Amino acid sequence: RSRNKHVSAVFRMARAELLSPDPTDLLPLDFSCLPDYNRANIQLQVKKFMAQTDNRQFDRITVKYTPRMVQITCDSNLKSYLKEKGNGAVKLAAHILDQYEKMQGAPLKISIDSLAIEILGHTYTDTFSAALAVFDKRLPSSLRRPLDRLTDQIQHHTEIIDCGEAEVDSNRWVWDTLSKYKSIIYKMMGDLA
Repeated sequence: RSRNKHVSAVFRMARAELLSPDPTDLLPLDFSCLPDYNRANIQLQVKKFMAQTDNRQFDRITVKYTPRMVQITCDSNLKSYLKEKGNGAVKLAAHILDQYEKMQGAPLKISIDSLAIEILGHTYTDTFSAALAVFDKRLPSSLRRPLDRLTDQIQHHTEIIDCGEAEVDSNRWVWDTLSKYKSIIYKMMGDLA
């Protein structure tokens, strides 16, 4: 019973730390009040909880890591990053996948190319659509209509890019299929890729 009380208190502290609007208000979590035999277990549980809802920044790009999904804020910071020489969606995707595995303790079941192409598709919808139009005839007919619908949706909902595993992201198969055409897409997108 007292263990549950300790766990609840620690989770309340962790949740308050995550939701605090002012980072200067954040205090390190204090586990000294807990019995030694519970401390390591509770620290691990809190670390997992915080990792599941962690927002991280990479070169001013905000990425939220949650189980089976990452959410990337699509804003001027993302666009600036992708335009910088030496950067690109593939480099960003590799970083995100690496961070996800460190934080969640397991890899995100999305390939680097599928994630990179999704980032490009959301961030540069017009350029991406034009690039796809060039080789539209090469795309399987089963992909054309869903891709057109997806492109229309993206144009209206691009603030947050939800990149999830196939089980939680109904569009994952589109990005996975497009990744088979990565060399053409990357060539058309130039340095942004």
